[in-house]
Amino acid sequence: MTEKTFSVDSFIQRSAEIVDFKTLVKLFRELLSALGFESISYYVVRQSYRSVSAKEGARVEEDVEIADALFGAGRSVDFDPVISAMLEKLEPFHWFIAEENRHLSDEQRRVFKRLRAEGFVDGIAVPVMRRPGELAVFTLSKRGKTFSFTKTELRKLQIACHAMHLRSEELIDGKGEAPLSKRETEVMRLVARGMTNREIAEALKLSSHTVDTLIRRCFSKLGVTNRIEASIMFTFRDKLSA
Repeated sequence: MTEKTFSVDSFIQRSAEIVDFKTLVKLFRELLSALGFESISYYVVRQSYRSVSAKEGARVEEDVEIADALFGAGRSVDFDPVISAMLEKLEPFHWFIAEENRHLSDEQRRVFKRLRAEGFVDGIAVPVMRRPGELAVFTLSKRGKTFSFTKTELRKLQIACHAMHLRSEELIDGKGEAPLSKRETEVMRLVARGMTNREIAEALKLSSHTVDTLIRRCFSKLGVTNRIEASIMFTFRDKLSA
């Protein structure tokens, strides 16, 4: 990446040791500032399949001008054309690509004009999901700056944002978690290392059916729906319990 070596693993490891949201935000801001971002906002967009207002969903809102441009007048977060387009893609993308959508309303197009008036020429929208029916978005930019990331770099950025969201919700919820059994922990450590079900079965001398069952149980306990989410969430919990 551009300004510094971007280590998702380092961010995940350090964030797992943090026990308050304010310190977590500071660490996250340090990470993104190293990549050239200055304006950093983070919103929960939907909960239980319901759109939430920007005020209700705000987790980090560091730029008043951009927040007002995007979410003024009590709008829900997914009013914004960038967010609306993002909801269909579920992958990081540059803000102004959404301006090419010919179905945007005049009001939505005024959002882009307002952003340019505030000095923004580019920005990255990063969507993350915790579980089905829940969605959050990170809007990242810096006035007068354009960003050039490869697809791999954008994917790493999304993983960092995903980790931030998962840890944030843990700290905000403050809810107890269903513990993993010793065998489930063994399986998840191998999943986090990128091993397939067959490789895990061979390593632990289990049947493929048993491994599949254990992984599904782990997904349920961790509140995730895929191996990437499970690896991130497990890394947090494993380090915290170490």
